[in-house]
Amino acid sequence: MKLNPDPLSTPMFRNCRLAIYGPFTVLLIATNVNPAIADDAFEMNQRLGRGVNMGNMLDAPNEGEWGAVLKDEYLAACAEAGFDTVRIPVKWSGHADEAAPYTIDADFFARVDHVISKSLEHGLNVILNLHHYDEIHREPLEEQARLVGLWTQIAERYRDLPENVCFELLNEPSQELTPEIWNDMLLDVLATVRESNPERLVIIGPGHWNGVHGLEELQLPEDDRRIIVTFHYYLPFPFTHQGVS
Repeated sequence: MKLNPDPLSTPMFRNCRLAIYGPFTVLLIATNVNPAIADDAFEMNQRLGRGVNMGNMLDAPNEGEWGAVLKDEYLAACAEAGFDTVRIPVKWSGHADEAAPYTIDADFFARVDHVISKSLEHGLNVILNLHHYDEIHREPLEEQARLVGLWTQIAERYRDLPENVCFELLNEPSQELTPEIWNDMLLDVLATVRESNPERLVIIGPGHWNGVHGLEELQLPEDDRRIIVTFHYYLPFPFTHQGVS
């Protein structure tokens, strides 16, 4: 499935939701399906509502190294402030073996378990993201098997979580991970997730750093109707980043 080159003008995005993720990131999330085919995908897309990105914590090389630890009280504060969703970026690659089967550290897995559990306790939807996998952007073909191995474990571990936990396959494919390579790779990763989570809502963004203009080149499987498309939009940059590089 190839998306319209002018995504903002197509009726496909009529149910697009604006989500503010963190102080500097704005994401627009929209399903890639016809609502007559999969009402539940559109329903989940709407349920995501307003979101907060819990960045610089579990996606740091080690939690706390970037000056922030994901405290339980932060999740409570999100819910009390009226947010619907937390996006949890995780640097899985920094806590897993480099050789097959790429085993993820048990203590780190337990830490993520805790964050997800607390989020759900507060009635928040969860987007579980694979973040800051730096190697795959530099050497995508060499790292593809490891990405699949990581998602094999993540998907299996969380297969029984409620439907309001969504998986986001990879944050901002870029550098040597071209849109063409990503289109092929995402099929492999998605198929792996589907082995244990056939009904899970999966979030996928285009190449070019998930940029809105990358939607033109994003290709998705025609037969998987439980996908939500995400893209990142940072303009005007001086406003969204407020002096941050």
